[in-house]
Amino acid sequence: MLDTHHESKECWNPIERRVFDLRIAVGMASVLVVTLTGSGSAATAKNALKFSESLKDKVVCSNAVNLGTRCGVNTADSFSVAAKMSLTGVDISQFDPNTVFDFSIGNVHVSNLLGDDPRYTKGKTSASFSLSESGAKSKAAVYQKIRVKWSTKQLTVTVKGKTSALATSSLVPILANTFDGSPSRSINTAIVGTIDLGAFHVDFYPVTATGNVSTQNVLGKDHGVWQISTVKLKGSGAPGTAPPPLIPLRAEMIAGGDSHSLAVTSNSVVWAWGNNDDGELGNGGESDSAVAVQAGGVSNVVAVAGGLAHSLAMTSAGKVWAWGNNDEGELGNGTDTGTNTPVRVVGLSDAISISAGNYHSLALLSDGTVWAWGFNGDGQLGNGTITLSNTPVQAVGLSNTVAVAAGGYHSLALANDNTVWAWGYNGDGELGNGAITDSYTAVQVVGLGNITAIAAGQFHNLVIADSGTVWAWGFNGNGELGDGTTNTTGFAVQVVGLSNVVSVAAGYFHSLALLNNGTVWTWGINDSGQLGNASVADNSLIPVQVVGLSNVVVIAAGGSHNLAIVSNGTVWAWGLNDQGQLGNNTSQSTNVPVRVLVPAF
Repeated sequence: MLDTHHESKECWNPIERRVFDLRIAVGMASVLVVTLTGSGSAATAKNALKFSESLKDKVVCSNAVNLGTRCGVNTADSFSVAAKMSLTGVDISQFDPNTVFDFSIGNVHVSNLLGDDPRYTKGKTSASFSLSESGAKSKAAVYQKIRVKWSTKQLTVTVKGKTSALATSSLVPILANTFDGSPSRSINTAIVGTIDLGAFHVDFYPVTATGNVSTQNVLGKDHGVWQISTVKLKGSGAPGTAPPPLIPLRAEMIAGGDSHSLAVTSNSVVWAWGNNDDGELGNGGESDSAVAVQAGGVSNVVAVAGGLAHSLAMTSAGKVWAWGNNDEGELGNGTDTGTNTPVRVVGLSDAISISAGNYHSLALLSDGTVWAWGFNGDGQLGNGTITLSNTPVQAVGLSNTVAVAAGGYHSLALANDNTVWAWGYNGDGELGNGAITDSYTAVQVVGLGNITAIAAGQFHNLVIADSGTVWAWGFNGNGELGDGTTNTTGFAVQVVGLSNVVSVAAGYFHSLALLNNGTVWTWGINDSGQLGNASVADNSLIPVQVVGLSNVVVIAAGGSHNLAIVSNGTVWAWGLNDQGQLGNNTSQSTNVPVRVLVPAF
């Protein structure tokens, strides 16, 4: 459990009402016009509209200055401007309405410097038709102006999968000029109608419209060919009132806490979801989130770990950051004050691995030493005392360590000679030395050799031997040791029926293993569906396969839920979901894997 293996976003925040206006010429290589209007400080002026480097030659800035990859106002003063960006020569009709556009594929994003995203609009979002007609008309037709007879009763517009109908009776004709003496003349006129689409997320998506219109003048049979020529999509109102669309989260690393989850994406940014009562999501708030939200203030992250109500992150520079509950000093910043944004763990550098227990934290340094901080009532810091520490202290007697894992109230270390060491609480044999006496310093787990990986749960532990088999010890009241019994033991026993295992993870009272064929197997308690085998009826004393998952490359366990990354990078979760820790935008627990979701922007 609670273990992991391993820009600032610019916003434009005009003070007045924002309007996001997207015009798409249907059926042709599109000209995309994006308009933001408003006023604000000088800091916002230069960054009104942002586009990718690859589009520099295709963007024309109107009523604004082209500042390289931005249309803005090059001024040191406050401003009021309608900045406009036109993108030509890009056929956006080729994209599926569910496509997520980003800079990497050469499309356009509107980004803000300081505030909410004006793309989220509500209230006056509408699609407007322009119905155009041209052609030679008789004297009678021109003299009488153009009168329209509709051949259909309604027109339909579809925007990003949302379809609305427009009754043709609500269309307003724009009448042609009267007869000017010519025997006939060519005229161009238009009929305009508007459909209110309600509140939805406005973005760069194809707009389609269907419906046929014919005309007939009152005195003759002359008629032009009318067609829907353009669709204008417009939204106005308070920003942030409509949520962005949700898409599957893609990540490279994951970790589970008690009731929250963590992930690191390919750009080394931390995302979190689930319980946030103590700020463990790191997003500056304390509201739970059932979808992934970005943890602020830390970048270049290469590993994360989740505790009972706190979180850890390690950067590529070997620095460790922490956030969430800090009652026992588990954040390691020299205080006992919690925080909902990341703070630096003091005195640590060159960390290569991290792990989080209920109320304590561990870090492995590049020199093979182990450091710990937080609650120490059972000796889980390993420094020979039971005094808590809000700054890192060195676990004594350990060197040449290659991996660490934090359990509920105990800790594990794997040495480079493939032996396993443990310290802290031992009431259920968690230390694996055949005793039930706590130890304030590391003791060797007996009967094990050639171990390649370790994992610690609330009161039990798992290891992988170089043969690909799994061994376990500690509490076994729910079958979490996987040996076919419910016998708690202070000696390592083999998990039955498993081979070719490449990774293990442990939750409160359940366990899981990843095999080299990409399948995941689980055992132990199943009261919230944490075994992922489409059942909550019974615990399992031996491994069962998680259904609906293949090509898995990373696994992690939370308190009563699990996480997995598959080969395409998508993150899946199953088990308890009362705090949104599965990240699928619900609070419904599930006994089969579901996708973790993240806002599209």
